[in-house]
Amino acid sequence: MTDFELFESLFHLDEETGKLYWKISKPKVYPGMEAGHQDKTGYRRICVNYKMYLAHRIVFLLTRKRWPTGILDHADRDPSNNRPWNLRESDHSENGLNSDLRADNTHGYKGLCYDSRADRWYARKRGKYLGCFKAKAEAILAYEAAP
Repeated sequence: MTDFELFESLFHLDEETGKLYWKISKPKVYPGMEAGHQDKTGYRRICVNYKMYLAHRIVFLLTRKRWPTGILDHADRDPSNNRPWNLRESDHSENGLNSDLRADNTHGYKGLCYDSRADRWYARKRGKYLGCFKAKAEAILAYEAAP
């Protein structure tokens, strides 16, 4: 039995909500019950055959009939939103680009850096240097215009 066949026999996927429901009955589980539990980081975890799985990876398997090869990114950055259209495979750098602003970011923009000694703003996007600017607004425009 393949992983796809196993998980398809255990779960019903509601593609509208991205939620997984048990098809089987076992101790503390009944058919129609939402599978797993939500951890403190917002991800849903499900135990199958004494192994813990992240629900979004199971959703990916059930909709694409294969496991994701790398990192699975939530496009809207909500770890509890496991709708199939919200899940995409990515590498580590793409996943990082889809993150919130860092806690030490004081100016509120991604890709910008202020050098107080030179009194200049530097812009960078996807690892590409976009230039040095006297005004913050110019740096923002350069960042937004870059592909």
